[in-house]
Amino acid sequence: KAEAPVVRSDPTEFYANLIDDFEPTELSLLGDAVLTDYEADEESRQEWLEEYKKGLESTRAEQPTDATNDDDNSGLAQVVHPLIMKAATGYQSNAISELYPPGGPVSVVIKGEVNDEVEAQGERVRDYMNYQITEVMDEYFDDLDQMLLHKALTGHVFRKTWWDPILERVTIQYVLAKDIVVDYTATNLPTAQRITHILRYNKNEFDTLVERGFYDNEGHTPTPPADDKTLSHAERAEGKSETTEPDDPRIILLEQHRYIDFDPADDKVETT
Repeated sequence: KAEAPVVRSDPTEFYANLIDDFEPTELSLLGDAVLTDYEADEESRQEWLEEYKKGLESTRAEQPTDATNDDDNSGLAQVVHPLIMKAATGYQSNAISELYPPGGPVSVVIKGEVNDEVEAQGERVRDYMNYQITEVMDEYFDDLDQMLLHKALTGHVFRKTWWDPILERVTIQYVLAKDIVVDYTATNLPTAQRITHILRYNKNEFDTLVERGFYDNEGHTPTPPADDKTLSHAERAEGKSETTEPDDPRIILLEQHRYIDFDPADDKVETT
C-alpha cells in the first residue's frame, strides 16, 4: 500500500508553524535530537563555566555556603576583589553615556550616492527608531544598563531582539553568555551548526505564550529539573536571591537554532 506524500508548509512562508508538519513521533525524535546535541555542547564548555562561576563569585563578599567552600569553618566571607566591581561600575557608567546619548542611540550612515531625498529618508529612519527606543521600548535603557555591568564582569554578553506576543511589539533583552550554548566546533555564530538559548519563564508567562500560539505544550507543562539554579551567578553577584514560592516555579525551555534535514531527499533547511 502506497503511503500518502507528506505535505509540508510553504517554504516561502516565513511565519509558518513547522510543528504542524510533523507527526507526534517525528516531534519526539526531533526533541530528542535537540536535547542530545544541547547536552553535548553543554558538556564541552564545563571548564569555561567553572571559570565563569569563580570569576563572578570573586566580585562580591558572600557568606560561606556550600558554593563558596568554607573549608576551614571560619564563618568569614571568602576572599573577594572589590576593585573589580568598582572598575566594572565605572565602565558601566562611562559606556551608558556613549551608547545612550540624550538624542537617542540610533544614528544613520548612508552608503552609496547621497542626495537630499536619501538624506531625508535616513533622518526619518533615525527619528522613528529613536522614538521607538526612547518612548515605546521602556525596557531598553534598563536592559542596556544591566548588560554593560555583565559585559564588564564576564567579557561578553548577547542582545536578542524579537517580536514579543505578550507586549505585542518588538522588544530587546540582553542574554548572559552562560545561557547561549553553541556547537563546540563553531568558530563564530553565523556559521555555527546550532545555537541554543536557555529560556526561563514563570508559569504565567508560559501559559500566556501558549494561549497566544507562540508555544504548543502538547497537553503538558514543562517543569524545571530539580537541580536547576534559577538565578545565574551574575545575578547572585548583584545581590539577588532565589524565590521560595512553590506555586511559581521557573519553566526551562531550550530554543535551538539549527540546520536539520526534514526529509532525506530534501536540501538542508535552516529552522528554529
